[in-house]
Amino acid sequence: MEKITSSEHFESISKLRILDLLDRDFLNSLCLSFTEITGLATAIADIDGTILVATGWQDLCTKYHRKNPITLKRCLESDNFLNTQIKSGENYTIYKCQNGLIDAAIPIIISGRHLGNLYIGQFFIQGDKPNEEYFRNQAEEVGIKDVEGYIEAYNSILSIKEEQVKIILNFLAQILELIGHGVSRDEELLIMFSSTGNAIIITDLDSNIEKMNTYSEKLTGYKLMDVKGEKLNKVFNIVSASNNTPMENPVSRVLKYGQYIEENSDTVLHSKDKSKYYVSHSAGPMYDNRGNKSSIVIIFRDISDKIAREIEKDELVEKLAHSQRLEAVGQLAGGVAHDFNNMLSGVIGAAELLKSPKLKLDEKGLKYVDLIIQAVSRASDLTNKLLTFSSKNVSSLNNIYLHELIDESVGILDKSIDKKNIIKVNKSAENDKVLGDKTNLQNVIINLGINSSHAMPNGGEITISTKNIYLDAEYCKDSTFDVEPGNYIKIDFRDNGQGISSKNIKKIFEPFFTTKEQGKGTGLGLSTVYGVVKEHNGIISVYSAMNFGTVFHIYIPCSTVEDESVLIEEKKIINGAGNILFVDDEDLLRLTGEKMLKGMGYNVFLAANGLEAIDIYKKNRNSIDVVIMDMVMPVMSGYEAFYKLREIDKDCRIIISSGFTKDGNIQELKSNGLDGFIHKPYRNYQLGKLLDHILKK
Repeated sequence: MEKITSSEHFESISKLRILDLLDRDFLNSLCLSFTEITGLATAIADIDGTILVATGWQDLCTKYHRKNPITLKRCLESDNFLNTQIKSGENYTIYKCQNGLIDAAIPIIISGRHLGNLYIGQFFIQGDKPNEEYFRNQAEEVGIKDVEGYIEAYNSILSIKEEQVKIILNFLAQILELIGHGVSRDEELLIMFSSTGNAIIITDLDSNIEKMNTYSEKLTGYKLMDVKGEKLNKVFNIVSASNNTPMENPVSRVLKYGQYIEENSDTVLHSKDKSKYYVSHSAGPMYDNRGNKSSIVIIFRDISDKIAREIEKDELVEKLAHSQRLEAVGQLAGGVAHDFNNMLSGVIGAAELLKSPKLKLDEKGLKYVDLIIQAVSRASDLTNKLLTFSSKNVSSLNNIYLHELIDESVGILDKSIDKKNIIKVNKSAENDKVLGDKTNLQNVIINLGINSSHAMPNGGEITISTKNIYLDAEYCKDSTFDVEPGNYIKIDFRDNGQGISSKNIKKIFEPFFTTKEQGKGTGLGLSTVYGVVKEHNGIISVYSAMNFGTVFHIYIPCSTVEDESVLIEEKKIINGAGNILFVDDEDLLRLTGEKMLKGMGYNVFLAANGLEAIDIYKKNRNSIDVVIMDMVMPVMSGYEAFYKLREIDKDCRIIISSGFTKDGNIQELKSNGLDGFIHKPYRNYQLGKLLDHILKK
């Protein structure tokens, strides 16, 4: 057994209890016999003062002294004094309490460890007994109303010679010493390992339970008195944590291998009340004086908290890795979307030029051009979803009332999804105002609703519920999302559909991931939802169980911004006059941009990058009215060129054109006086309106 002890670090022995070693029935029988012989009250208490056994207590104490607050305080002071004296190393101690009675205490020491005390008391010493008047005065002093009952209880108290008291205490001390020496080697083992906080079960060689300590009773849920002689498997019910199959009886393993065995993890203990504990356990043989195996000791420890921390750490690492993976995919998607928007800008620009009256297209030709513009618009919507996922495409933010938005979205869903699917709404949030983009947030609700309906082909129930919640600093710090402490509205979007498999749930927010048949989904719905929530400084998580359903938890910060009015965009082309410097590295965009601007009445200078734009502006600064410039270009970017142009002319009016609307550099330029921004691909009426607005400043 040395191998077991060498693996443990001993802690405070205060965890050991008397009942780990001595049977309560035995102690109770001992005290009852003593009370019957002597008439004296007894009590046995654990080291922390817990009363385990009490016999023969007098009415004077139980009905009066321990009930009255003043005399009770004196009783407790007496108890404390007795414990202090015993801890000072006395074999026993006698004390006359302030209530007039005599009490005495003897330490219970087993294997050198002070585990509790045996008390006798509630008597008088002959020759030193207080008279009746003393107790009548005491009753009046402390407010005992039943004086005659109190005096009757006083008259029933025994008086013992002092010499007899000492003889009794010495006798009891010797009895307790014999009991302490009589503790078997198994019980000494219980003492040793209980001090380390371990649970212990000792069996015979046939796996019948002989002893258990309080830790093992607590973990297994079984009391020794109920299972003594029962087979170990009834109490120590362990299974593999990885596959939930029963594990081999440790007694059998010890006898099979003839030596110490150890399992540090991957073991789950099922207790009597169906609770589950992760445990590490070891077992080894005990030997008698002849060197033969006499019993088996099983030592186990609850490591559930440790396993939970490890699981939590692994999940956090996985969430972080997943977040980083989504971020990387988002950057890639954003780059692709930017390049695609450039191409779409050229196509839509050329289509706008084809609609010019100068080309005199017939009705059929104009319809074809409209088809081109519609296709480009749909493609632009697709790239916007990619940009939303990559957190680079949030429009101007306004106050949105989510309850109204949810009602509107449910109205759309009711007309869109199968009628067999029922939508229920529970709006419990008192504050539903958030700062956001209405279209994008509505797309979140609609996308989730459509996904839920697809998961319930035979019909089901969708529940949308809201409530307000406060996220504190600690929660936000631990989150994988970039969120700040404050008041949030939580939206739970729940269905009772087919659920999402554990294999797929980690991928559902990735762009283009779909479980649908080819041609029946782009795989951008949930990635768009993820991007919208993230861009609104929120949190989204998902939980799902196969055949039970799925719930999305969304947290959006509540708005503290005052409401503002919203302007409706008109599509009328506004013509103008003046000189425009148009800067873009794409040949097609320069061509269509030039034609579009000239069609509105402007003169146009062209440049392929920022450096060319600076040279042209230096030569024509007095005639150029506005610079329209791409953001991402070779040689010199639009960001660099902006500051160079402002150095040349602090009043230079500049519009940035880009496929990214939430680029950090663009926000910086806006704060430094950028006159305008237009998102690619744009229509001619949008560009005309922006130019008219800037030129009229």
